[in-house]
Amino acid sequence: MASSRNLLVKDRYDQPVFLFENKFAMNWFHDKYPDVVLEEKM
Repeated sequence: MASSRNLLVKDRYDQPVFLFENKFAMNWFHDKYPDVVLEEKM
């Protein structure tokens, strides 16, 4: 699921976190993987 427009990393609690380049990349990901639930923390 990772690409050049996003990174899959782990936070300090070892939980997976997606970092997106911009809102467009996040929306594209959401459209491509509608079953993945994303939470925006910032």
